[in-house]
Amino acid sequence: MPRKHQKDAHLPLIGYHEIEAGKIELARAIFAVGESENVPALEVLEKLGTYKLAEEPLPYLAVREDRAEDGSLRRVVVVRQNLAHARVEKSTELDAGDLGTEDLKDPEKVPAAARKALDDYAEDRRFRQQVMKAPQDIRVSTVILKYLALRDPDNMSPEAKALREYEARTAGESSPWDGFVKATNFATQLIEYFKDTTLGQINANTGENYKKYKQERPRKRGGRDADGNLIAVPKDSTIDGQLSLLNLSLGWLVREYRPAVRIEFDKPIVERPDRVCITWEELRRALLFCLGYIWDGTGYATERVFRDGKWHVVFARRPLKEYEKYLPVARFLIVYFLTGTRFRAILALGWVPLNFRGWIDLRRCWINRNGRKSKRHRRKPKEASQMLPAVRDLFANWYARDERLRIANNWVIRPPRRRKKSAPGPQAAPEKAFYVVHDGSGNPVPYNRMQKLVAEVFAKVGIDATGHKLKSGGVTTYHDAGFCLAQISFFFGTTERVLDKDYRKLKEAEANGMRPPPPDPATITLSQLLDPNRALGPVLRSPPRRDDVLDMLAQKAGASRAVQGR
Repeated sequence: MPRKHQKDAHLPLIGYHEIEAGKIELARAIFAVGESENVPALEVLEKLGTYKLAEEPLPYLAVREDRAEDGSLRRVVVVRQNLAHARVEKSTELDAGDLGTEDLKDPEKVPAAARKALDDYAEDRRFRQQVMKAPQDIRVSTVILKYLALRDPDNMSPEAKALREYEARTAGESSPWDGFVKATNFATQLIEYFKDTTLGQINANTGENYKKYKQERPRKRGGRDADGNLIAVPKDSTIDGQLSLLNLSLGWLVREYRPAVRIEFDKPIVERPDRVCITWEELRRALLFCLGYIWDGTGYATERVFRDGKWHVVFARRPLKEYEKYLPVARFLIVYFLTGTRFRAILALGWVPLNFRGWIDLRRCWINRNGRKSKRHRRKPKEASQMLPAVRDLFANWYARDERLRIANNWVIRPPRRRKKSAPGPQAAPEKAFYVVHDGSGNPVPYNRMQKLVAEVFAKVGIDATGHKLKSGGVTTYHDAGFCLAQISFFFGTTERVLDKDYRKLKEAEANGMRPPPPDPATITLSQLLDPNRALGPVLRSPPRRDDVLDMLAQKAGASRAVQGR
């Protein structure tokens, strides 16, 4: 008798696909009505259960007994849901008092905080069901806002805030809340573009379309806003940052909720130009301006003075009151260029060991960019490093001069303008130590003021760069003097990985043997370090000018008179 052919067990039943398609359309309709009419999440979950679209019971409030730290029993209100694979409980940290689980079924007896916790949990379950059943209908703006809500410090408990700050320190972020503010600004730009765009409309060209929209928008508006101000076209790096936030939001959705559809897009390639650095010739021009010397276009202005029975040709200088405010900038630029210390760290440097500020150790020839109790960051650790003896000698001269002025003028540390209310213990009180870069009386120069002064100096001498380029200029100068990248990373307190990433041209030149012979760090002088080939020569001088010409040149440089004695 022939064997009967068995039916394939792996094939779906007839009409299965049509039934499933109908369920999906019904679920999409329920979610769409719920969003348009602001139906509570619990009611949406109940409706999904009624039509057998969600195989899970509704969450509810219950009372659970927890053991406190002192060993006593404590009755707390929890949100409970009996899923098929496990029972989920989420504590509200509310004391139940005399209430029981049956009492919490009465809406009038439920505390407002407990009701909010239940609604928040139900909203998360509703969103999870929507991701499973109809992910293509979820708005992109909804995903971005939910991702930002997780990073919002206002939505975190004290324990979660402490954990987020710890994660920020290990990831190298200066402050997690600064990053949140920046992410909020980026989210505003993204939501403005995507509006009602859903996840089903995301494709490979989404990134390119967004970039085209952002860069063409100012041109479509005539290039100027309502006040007549020029609208700047966003940089590629700015657009890349905004799309990175979108990528993080979508990545969080995929990891947390596991949608059944593929959600990804291609980010536009950002063409990053070669690193532009400030040369020693440019920095010398800025330093001379800070010291009051006058540039006339071809050289520095000079004048004739009668001294010791002879006529001498000397450099003309502006009155002290005209350039006194730029004197702290000179020290700042030199420290930045020769040690690679970052902007804020330079302004906090002192001369003695400190707990929450860095300091220059002249005896050991080291620069400590962090205080002994300062927070460390993995990405930008600001590690301590040794200095060249020539650099140490320069700083020692500064310290000796500051000590003489401190004794002569009786310097006093001023209290800070604003105290941090949240800073506990000794960190709340200022450390009584004078600063390396100071205002003339040992006190610090505010960050915003130094930023403004550096921008003014660079604008006056024609340097089209920011102070951030000083470190790259210092790295290049050290490399041109013969130091290898491993030595530079030690002197600048920077990891070799960063140098390999940001100064790849120097590494390629080093690999090809295009580097001068290595100098002796113990004997190299500043002139050999800054101008190893003696290409710059002495400072250019202009022939002596008449007094009226000097006054005119001084006024161009921002002064009222050229010479203090006239």
